[in-house]
Amino acid sequence: MICPRCRASMAGNVSFCTNCGAQFGTAGQRSQGNSGAAQPAGTDWQFGAYLGLLAALVACGAIVVPAIGSMQGGTSAR
Repeated sequence: MICPRCRASMAGNVSFCTNCGAQFGTAGQRSQGNSGAAQPAGTDWQFGAYLGLLAALVACGAIVVPAIGSMQGGTSAR
């Protein structure tokens, strides 16, 4: 058996990885693709969504703030 987290090789009848401590599911769960990683569902896409939103807000601020300043008679954004 190969640990899905650290790729260490071990005996096929273990419940935990002897290298990293990852917990393995039952034989039925392993065949369904359970990686044994203890991570809440949805965490990966939520982090990406928040990061994308932050990048969009920063980009809008970099465009809008100089434009507003130039409309108010300030220096141009060039």
